[in-house]
Amino acid sequence: MNKFLMILVSAYMQKVKAKAYIFTTLISVALIFLGFNFNIIIDMFNKSEEINTITVQAEPKLKVGFETLLPNNSETIKITEDSSNTLIIERDQHTLHSEVNTEAELSSDDKNAIQNTLDQLHQTLVMQENNITPEAIAELNTKTDLIVKTTSEEASQDGLGDINPANMVIMYVTLMLMFFIIIGYAGQVANDIAQEKSSRVIEMIVSSVSPTTHLVAKVSAIILSALTQILIFLISGYIAFKTSNINEAVKAFDLKFSSDTIPIIIICIIYLLLGLLLYLSLAAMLGSFVSRMEDLQQSIMPLSFLSIGGFYIAMFSIATPGTLLVKSASYFPFFTPYVMPLRMIDPDTTMSEQYIGIVIMTISIVLIIWLTTYIYKRSILLTEGSMVKSIKKIFNK
Repeated sequence: MNKFLMILVSAYMQKVKAKAYIFTTLISVALIFLGFNFNIIIDMFNKSEEINTITVQAEPKLKVGFETLLPNNSETIKITEDSSNTLIIERDQHTLHSEVNTEAELSSDDKNAIQNTLDQLHQTLVMQENNITPEAIAELNTKTDLIVKTTSEEASQDGLGDINPANMVIMYVTLMLMFFIIIGYAGQVANDIAQEKSSRVIEMIVSSVSPTTHLVAKVSAIILSALTQILIFLISGYIAFKTSNINEAVKAFDLKFSSDTIPIIIICIIYLLLGLLLYLSLAAMLGSFVSRMEDLQQSIMPLSFLSIGGFYIAMFSIATPGTLLVKSASYFPFFTPYVMPLRMIDPDTTMSEQYIGIVIMTISIVLIIWLTTYIYKRSILLTEGSMVKSIKKIFNK
């Protein structure tokens, strides 16, 4: 146990003190803060200004109508008689023609407010001249109702339905975080093991500690460094969210937590940890096959394909979490960490199915770790030959 902890702490400190690790973390934190303050950054480069007053030049009927409708579209623009900003409105028998003259570039919000007011004014004038009441217009704009009822109890949900938008955001964040962490750190695990073998450093290591202890400590250290980075990202995101004014924009999307939001977050965290352990263990096994660094990228290609497959199935099925594809893929161990949490936003999914997914992941992880240690012990001193020859030698022992 002491040797295990020594290797674990040493490998962990080596990872978190690496320049690449620190640089990547700092860049990611900076991007998180930039992302939460994107509206401020846009405003810094936006040369347009909001106008406070405007003078309307038009015939009395058009001027009164515009003054009456403008407050419905803008709370900042006030109509005065001596403003440096002018709006000229003219009308022919078909439509309104208008022109805005301002000292500075007109902002998009003010332009949209003026445009919407002019559209409403034109609509009002047409209604008055043709004796069309507002009630008749509202009735014409009323949408018809279409109710679809399916008699089959096993029919899948085709569409967003009653899915909480906040839960969908949580799924998007979890999928993106899981995919990039797995792809990034899986390559590190395979690279470390292959590099030790190619440089013959491993011969010195195994003389004082068992290969299994060394492997498990190495993988555990990389998992801890990944969790450390994830924790830093989450804390940075929370601080950036609280210190920025983007929460006003979030409120506009009406993102609210529901009773199943907390269970979804817990399930996502569980599968994130299990997915890391599964894929990093697989990366260690694939790295054990490599005798030359030139074969490293080829060896981890199966892992990349599996991860990409699970990621894309989940990403393109967020709106339809009850399909047969999602249900089938959720029980395939290498797709389970991506797809099974997605099924939590499907109201027809029970917790027992989530428990089955956790059991499948646990069994798969145990088998992968056992197979990895088996291969690692038999390939640790193989430093020559191609990857195919290494595999033959391992299983012929």
